[in-house]
This record gives sequence, C-alpha cells and structure tokens, in this order.
Amino acid sequence: MNRAPAAQDPESARRRLRALAARHGSTPGQDREPPRAVPLSGSQRSMWLHDRLTPESATYVETVAFDLSGPLDSAALRSALHTVVRDQDALRTVFVTGDSGPVQVVRTGADAGPGLTEVTCGAGVHTRDDVIALADADGLFAPFDLGNGPLARARLHRLSPTRAVFVLAVHHLIWDGASTGILLHALFTAYETALGGATPAPQPPAVTYPEYVRAERGRWAGTRFRDSVDHWANRLATAAPPGDPAPGMASRPGAVLERPVPATVVDTLRSTAPRLGCTPFMLLVAALSAALRPASLPADTVLAAPMSVRTPGTERLIGNLVHTLPIPLELPAGASRRTYVEQVRTACAEAWEHRAVPLEQVVASVPQHRAAHDRYTRTILDHVRLPDPLHGRAGLSWTPHWLPGRTAKCELLIAWIETADTTIMRVEYPTATRSPESAGLLADRVLDTLQALLDDLDAPLATLPTTEPAPAPAGPSADPAPGPSAEVPPAVRAAAHQAWQEVLGVDDLDDEDDFFALGGRSMDAARIAAKTGAALDLVLRTRTVLEADCFGDFVARVGRIHEKNSD
Repeated sequence: MNRAPAAQDPESARRRLRALAARHGSTPGQDREPPRAVPLSGSQRSMWLHDRLTPESATYVETVAFDLSGPLDSAALRSALHTVVRDQDALRTVFVTGDSGPVQVVRTGADAGPGLTEVTCGAGVHTRDDVIALADADGLFAPFDLGNGPLARARLHRLSPTRAVFVLAVHHLIWDGASTGILLHALFTAYETALGGATPAPQPPAVTYPEYVRAERGRWAGTRFRDSVDHWANRLATAAPPGDPAPGMASRPGAVLERPVPATVVDTLRSTAPRLGCTPFMLLVAALSAALRPASLPADTVLAAPMSVRTPGTERLIGNLVHTLPIPLELPAGASRRTYVEQVRTACAEAWEHRAVPLEQVVASVPQHRAAHDRYTRTILDHVRLPDPLHGRAGLSWTPHWLPGRTAKCELLIAWIETADTTIMRVEYPTATRSPESAGLLADRVLDTLQALLDDLDAPLATLPTTEPAPAPAGPSADPAPGPSAEVPPAVRAAAHQAWQEVLGVDDLDDEDDFFALGGRSMDAARIAAKTGAALDLVLRTRTVLEADCFGDFVARVGRIHEKNSD
C-alpha cells in the first residue's frame, strides 16, 4: 500500500521553512500557520517536476481573458488588480528548491505579484483573437521563471474608448479552472469600489493556500485517505496497463480546433442525464470513450479528467486545487448503450469518491504501473462552465473566456466549454501526431457519437460511430461497390428506409434520391448509419452514407455488408 511521506520533526521543519521564507523575500505570518514557505500540494508536485524537466516549455501556461465593454477607468482596474494580488497568496508565490525538495514561498506585499501593463492597439487589431496574437508576439505567454516570479502577467489591451480586453497569463501551479470565476468576481467587486472613490477593503479567502496544504497533509495520515489509496491500487491492478506515452510530450507544439455544439444537442444532454441518474459529464465520458474505442469489442480504455478537491473555506481561494485522475473503463461486447452508460456512471462516481489521492500516488499504488504517470493522462476530458458576464453600475460589462494553450499537454484534450449562451467543443492536440483535418474529423465524430448515444440508448454499444477504422475485410474494399438494390433483403431496405425518413424528415423515398439534395449533413449521415446499423446489428461507418450516390446505392452497400456479416 502506498503511504504519505513520513512526517518530519515539526520544529525543525518550521525552522527550515522560516529560513527559506526569509531568503526569498517573505516572513512567516504571525497569526496563521504554517509559515509562508510551505511544501507543495499533491496536485503541484508532479506538475512542478514536469515543468523542471522542460523549463523552456509553456505547457502549463494558462490564459484567461475578460472582454470589457463600456466606459473603462484604467486606474480603477489597476487598483482592483492590486487588491486581488494583496488578498490572494497564489499570485505572490514562487517555487524554490530547499534542503528537502521543492517548496513554495509566499512573498509579502501586492508588489510581489503581477502589475498591469496597458497597451493601446493600433490599426488592424479589432478582435480578441487579434489581441491574443499581439500578446503572444510580445511574449506574454512565454514560460515562467518559477524561482523568481511573479507567475502571472496581466495586460490590458485598449481596442477603442469603450472596448478592451484584459488578458492574464498564469502558471497552472497557482491556478485551476475555478480560479477564473474567483478572479472575475474579485476584480469586479474591487473595481466597482475603486470606481466610487473608496479604497477596496481586504477580502482574503477564509482559507489560505498554505493552510490548505497543511490540512491536506494531515488528511494523508487518515484512514479515509488510506482507503482511497487501496481503492486505486485494487482498481488499476486489474485494468489493462495504459500504452506507452509519446516521447517528449511535455514540450511538443500544439494546435487547437473548436466546434460549436448545436443547442439541441446541449438541451438533450442536459435533459437526458437526470433521467439516467447521472450527470452531463458522465454522458460526455461515455460518448468520448465510445468514439475512441477500437473497432472490435470488448476493449479497455482509460480517460482522465480534472476533479476539484476544494474543501469548505476555499470557495474564494485562487490556486491549484484539482487532481487529474484516470477513469478506467471496460467496453463490453454485446452490451447496450444504456448498460455502458451505467458502467461509466459507476466508474466516474468511484473516481470522484476517491479523488483526494494525487495522481502520482495513484500510480505509485500499482507497482507494475509506476512508470505510467503520463500514460494515464494521454486523453483528457475537461468539462468547463465559465461564469456568466457581470455588469457594473457605470455600464462596464465583463465577459470571461478561457483560452487554449500553445503547447500540447497530452495526446488529446477534449474540452466541453459552456458559457451563458453558447457551448463549444475544443480539441487540443500535438501537431506532430495529428493534422488539422484529422482533428476536425475527430471532433465531428465525437459529436456524432454523442448525438447517436442520446438518440437511442437501447441500441447496441458496438453500433455507435467510432474514430477508429473498422478491421479490413477480406475483400478489396470496406464498402462494396455500388450495385442494384433489387436483391437486397427486405429487412435491410426497411431499416434503411426508416432511418432516412426519421433523420431527414421525408415521407417518400425513391432509389434515385440524393442524401445531400434532401438536406443531409455529416451529423445526419452519422445518425442514419447508427440507426440502420442498430436495426440490423451491424457497424456502419458514416462514409457508407456520404459516399453513396443515392438512396438505392446506400441500400445496396448496406445489403452487401449485411451479406458479408451473415457469412
């Protein structure tokens, strides 16, 4: 069983921490324990190590932006940022190596954090994307010096007298997804106060990050934590070991592709999840794992997901309070989609129940997988709900955005990002292993799979669309060449006819009818393939629909696949 590190003599540990704090420009707090130099949290340890292995990489540089619309007082915004930096330890933290390894030092004074640089944009800079490109060229998103800091950079880009973009680049060691909303509300509140001519009062969180780390280490010695370590050891010992990690993953250039998610899909996802006793995130896990599955079942797979480990009192605390943990899944042969969703629900619930164990301790709990840290996080699914825009008394509106990274964090990161009025699916990937075209096809297929899953939960799991190619058949082509449909079994024609009618909303069909002329799109093709395949217990690819010359040609292709499957 994996155990937490052995406790050191408290007084000697305090003396070393005080010495480090003094050396790096901080003094221990008199009314708060522990001292202002503290060990790393469980979520920070492995991230710090990866960053040190590739210090020239911007892998862990996170970026948020606030679109500011309306009359803006730069001095009030600068005062507001000063207030937030004063209240939030994370924004004044650096990471140094002491006698016992890395520690974080919280520097005193708001001047130890990021200041605000204002830039008036010239001609040709009109949108947020233009601003980001300009900021990137100016080095705003360059790697951070962990030992000297600050580990955040803030810039205000003026587009016009009533339009601006506030951009914050920050190291992931001191930041998580929830920190975006915390910063937005803290900045907004302090700005409104400063705008009225008053000095913003201190608004520190109820729990500081050093206090959170101290409490976390105390929990490591508890029975509940040891039980969670045992859970991971038992769960992963029987799971198939993950594949080899890609070499140099932490420093590989990345690219981003985004797809808007139709409102009908979002609404169906939100209404279906409660009926199944699960969350929308669980259905997203089911859809993504099914889309990435091998062409033949049964199969094992592992997705990873960031999970919040915030405790009471940390609701207003900026910092890294998230563990990215594996969700091991088994895709059984012959199961229905509903049955698989139930299995995913159980796997997600178990991971959430035992999320207090940091990933490095999860991996260390399984001796045969101890070198598999990166392997468990090759594919990550992140479900993000951005805070709603805020509107000030003087007419200034604040709209938050989470911007993509510039270096690939893993082989594939799928982010489902919800705002007040839109939902997008973001795909981040290394350019060395995936092209923009293949990333686009993958994004479309994941959405197709989600739609098919929601359309018919009682159909076979194996008939869902997959990004993996089907096994090559004995013949020269996966899809038989076009041919007459007269000899196709009636059941095949009936299944195809019903699928086209339901998906395309047509009453009558002739063999000469063209899919695209009837208004068909790629998602419609995926739904037709899924519905026809489910009715005939076949795995049909979307291309079977898209490459057919007409309805009769589609029937013929399905008939030939059906015949081969029967043999």
